Amino acid sequence: MGPVRVARWLRPYRFAFPSAALAIALFASILVGKAAPAAAVCTSPPAVFPESSLAPGMAATGLTTISGTTPTSFTVQILGVIPDGIMLGMDAIVGRVSGPATFLDQTGGGFFGMSGSPVSIGGKLVGVVSFGYWSDPTVVGLTPASAMVDLLGYLGNGGTPARAISFTPRLRRAVAEATGVSASQITGGLEPLPVPVGVSGLSGRRLRQLQERLNRHQLGVHLFPSGSAAAPATSSATSFSPGQPIGSVISYGDATIWAMGTTSIACGDVVAAYGHSLFGAPPGSIMLGMTGANVLTIMHTPGAPGEMLGNVTDTRGVFTQDRFAGQVGTFGALPPTAAITSDLSSPDTGIARVGRTDVVFQQDYWFTDAAWSHLYANLAAVFQRYGSGTSSLSWTIEGVTETGTPFTVTNRGMFWSQYDAS
Repeated sequence: MGPVRVARWLRPYRFAFPSAALAIALFASILVGKAAPAAAVCTSPPAVFPESSLAPGMAATGLTTISGTTPTSFTVQILGVIPDGIMLGMDAIVGRVSGPATFLDQTGGGFFGMSGSPVSIGGKLVGVVSFGYWSDPTVVGLTPASAMVDLLGYLGNGGTPARAISFTPRLRRAVAEATGVSASQITGGLEPLPVPVGVSGLSGRRLRQLQERLNRHQLGVHLFPSGSAAAPATSSATSFSPGQPIGSVISYGDATIWAMGTTSIACGDVVAAYGHSLFGAPPGSIMLGMTGANVLTIMHTPGAPGEMLGNVTDTRGVFTQDRFAGQVGTFGALPPTAAITSDLSSPDTGIARVGRTDVVFQQDYWFTDAAWSHLYANLAAVFQRYGSGTSSLSWTIEGVTETGTPFTVTNRGMFWSQYDAS
């Protein structure tokens, strides 16, 4: 698809973008499909600890990152298994993060961004942390190792959203005993750990508005203000190792939107991560930028789940699959993008700015949300405030139809508001 250009000449004090422009931008963005990179193969998957050999009280070792890019180990006490707990044919392994004390002090147990953290016994993969229990963050659910290894070879489309996992009576008693409370206090169940999603250029009210927009789609994501990253010209050759942070980029540039999780399996040119779908309802075949990430800290309040805070780093390839058990990516290829550019100026401040966002994931509502974020970010940079005013807007969308015929759509308009012209 060709670039989407938005031009505005702003009069004191504000500007707005019509919803029609966003709707047409979304339509134009999906007219042209992109070929996926050639499938990579994992010839030496990790050894799997037999699920049938798991027993309550067993000690396992996990890997995740709480600062920088170097994984830290933690211990997990196995509490039991819920048959078909995640879905038919995919059990849920329940455990408790039991130490070390320094790890619990910094994280509280399971945290947002921990999704995908591998847990092993005797060097064999048991599963990956992917679910949490909000009443006690030390109680976690694992996606089984066998499902993660199977994930490396999946092709096709996805399915329905991941659901909450109810404790069986025996596991309710085991969780109560492990956490030192009565069984009657163990209510609810395990839910997929929310994924931290960094958004550049938005803060405060605008970030909350975007969070509300995504909540309406029932996504398990939690937004945080993040730095921006330009669309890559080349792919990095840096590899991943299990337990390292990993990023899934929806868009680059002024409105950089990216999810952060943990690497589960690194096998040759293939990487598996997260342990659950990034989008709630897994779409199957996807196209996202696969990047490194740098963890700044784990934000943690005692008694509540912590949250990973970090920055996106170098692009290393593309994620091509989003499934119930997580995401799969391959090294080398660069993700295709559609460009949104804007040219904004304000007589109020004298500031002018040409902005650019390159959107990778263009399905559903993501293109429109990227355009929304892009324009608000550039508005803030030009006006340095929100409020009443008048805007004059013109916009152009360029692309090709399904048959390859180029097209251009243009329009313009004005808008005024005494409250918030944005």
